[in-house]
Amino acid sequence: MSDLYLVSPNNPAKAQDLNQVVAALTGANDTPFIAYQPIANPGAPTATVSSATGVLDGAYAYLVVFRTGYVDGFDTIHYSGNQTAAGTASTTVNPADNAVDLTNIPLGPTGVVARDLYRTQAGGSTFYYLDTIEDNVTTDYTDNTPDSGLGTTTAPTVNTTGSPPQLPVYPAVPGYTAPVGSLVAVQAGSGDPAVIYRSTGSGWIQIPDLATANTFTAQQTMLDVAVSGLPGATTPSRYVGGTSGGAPTSGTFQAGDFVVDAASQTLWLCTTAGSPGTWVKASPSAATATAAGIVETAQTVSGTPAVPVIVARPAETELTTTSATTIFSVTPAATGGFFCYLYARVGTAATTVTATLTYTSNSGAQTYYVWNAQDLPVGDNAAVPFFFQAVSGDAITLTVTAGTANQVYIDARLLAV
Repeated sequence: MSDLYLVSPNNPAKAQDLNQVVAALTGANDTPFIAYQPIANPGAPTATVSSATGVLDGAYAYLVVFRTGYVDGFDTIHYSGNQTAAGTASTTVNPADNAVDLTNIPLGPTGVVARDLYRTQAGGSTFYYLDTIEDNVTTDYTDNTPDSGLGTTTAPTVNTTGSPPQLPVYPAVPGYTAPVGSLVAVQAGSGDPAVIYRSTGSGWIQIPDLATANTFTAQQTMLDVAVSGLPGATTPSRYVGGTSGGAPTSGTFQAGDFVVDAASQTLWLCTTAGSPGTWVKASPSAATATAAGIVETAQTVSGTPAVPVIVARPAETELTTTSATTIFSVTPAATGGFFCYLYARVGTAATTVTATLTYTSNSGAQTYYVWNAQDLPVGDNAAVPFFFQAVSGDAITLTVTAGTANQVYIDARLLAV
């Protein structure tokens, strides 16, 4: 962060002084920007049967979830929308018409502003939302809530705290392979939008909704790639530019040269040297589709890239009640990967929103909380897109619950990748 400088102690801080700090934290003044480690899941609270008479009768266990955010100068909590996964469960207690006392409730590190409590029903094993302690100080709590008073939200299984991983970007060289998760920008021709692809290790998958209107105005007229030590590699391959349509009709080329055809967005390969030589169009084989909605085409270089396909695109849905509303429910016919996108438009009054995605992976039934009782302000709100694996035959279902009826409009997409 070499762009940061000290402010003189005799002068008040100016706007540009504060802007430095913001720029440094967001990466504008340095690469990479500051990355924050995830907060560890909390330990177990201590649960004991209270001497007070209560409504609890049976076997119960408890756990804690840390929620992050900040507290402003008016002591108002602003949640970040991130939380740890479920903490360690307490030992089971067996009240008989008693309350239960919780002590030693874990405190979180800096950044934790509240803690959610979860409890099983009598004799159950699933942890449901019980209450929120809106501070990071209190360590005691008395529970006298009947099973019917528990929330429908179950304890989260994914820790969303910390900074997301930053992926490297690799140049778009035909035939180039990169580690899984790497990114590549591909442009069909001069003046065309660039399309972003993600490496699978053996091929590339287009990332949806990241096609950009930005174009590359500079042009590389000749790029020689000479290789050695590869069995069967006898001549260099050269990227010699692009054409508006078809193979080159003039110029001198050697075998192995290739150009990009802007009209058909394919490659032409020079098989016999000459002026202009003999050129063959690198045409992919016919596309195939799977029941999961993934379209695959054979690549001319190596690997089999999969093109993402939207498999759920419901119309914008108004949440007219405070009960859970199903936005979409799709049953994949083949096991594969999926991306989920979620957008909420809040009307005239801020409210809390809980968005839950349920699906089945190779590990079993899963519940992912996109938003968990998240405070959403008036206006547009978008969740961070996320990737997951789901097996065939079991539904992928997105449900959303609003704290206030007739204030929230939901739009969502499910893509098979």
